[in-house]
Order: sequence, then C-alpha cells, then structure tokens
Amino acid sequence: MAKRHAKNNHLKKWNPSHFIDTNQNFCFGPWELKPILLTGHTKGHLVLYEKNVNAFFLGDFIYDGTLYLHLSDSSFEEFQKSLEVLKQTIHKCSEQPLLLPCHDTIPLQDHYIERLERVIQDIKTNKLQGKRENFPSDFFEESLVFEKDNIRIALKTSEVF
Repeated sequence: MAKRHAKNNHLKKWNPSHFIDTNQNFCFGPWELKPILLTGHTKGHLVLYEKNVNAFFLGDFIYDGTLYLHLSDSSFEEFQKSLEVLKQTIHKCSEQPLLLPCHDTIPLQDHYIERLERVIQDIKTNKLQGKRENFPSDFFEESLVFEKDNIRIALKTSEVF
C-alpha cells in the first residue's frame, strides 16, 4: 500500500516483521487474540477476539461514526458478508461480548449491528437515498453518503444499486 500511495508524504515505506495467520491465535501481553479476517472496509482488515474478557477489537470495521466503504479497496458486498460472519461469531459467545471499535463510542451499543443491518437493507432496496459528498483525498473514490438512525455510510457510487 505504501508504494501505491508514495505521492502522499504522510505515508512511509515499511516492511512488516511478520504476517498474522488467521488460523493461529497469538499473545499480546496477558491476552490471547484470535484474528478474524473481516473484509469490506479494506481487503485485509482484521478483527481480534479475546475469549477471556469476551471482547472483539473491531478496528475500523464498524464503529459509531461514518463507515468509510469508498476506499479504493473497499467493497460493500464484502462488508455485508463480513458483518454476517461477525454476527455468527458473536452468536457463539456465551454472553454478549464487548464490541470495541478503535474510535468514537466505545464500547458499541448492544443494538448497533441490528440498526446497521436495517440501514444496509434500506440502501439495497432504494428506500434510502444517498447524498454526494466530496472527500478530498487520493484514498477515496467518488461516493454517496447514506444516513439514518445515527448510522452514516459512505459508499462508492459504482457500488450503489
């Protein structure tokens, strides 16, 4: 990614020391983290689950702010599939887990995912209209922003039905 966006001065080339295998848990301090590949926001987005504290570290996958699904490697279709994987994984937990995004409201409210699914359904069935918005950056593609029930999603215009 750094090479592709080399014209952006804030990105520096870096080489990872190793890659995370989604079939293998890893330890970080006292936590044993299970990586879960949840694409959509980006192609390689990982969510981490810690069983002992029953918490999902969501990163930018979902959070209580604008969901940016209009990056060059974002995919609304993949996002929907990944959201279903997250729901199924949460359903396997014995208790409602903590849903910890990387910013905005932490933890997410219990019914956030259900509200998000309703907004997605309204987008897919054309019950919700998007507004054109310009995001000044080489990272974002032309987009429409959909907003309802305090959920805001920016989608590529090429992915709007």
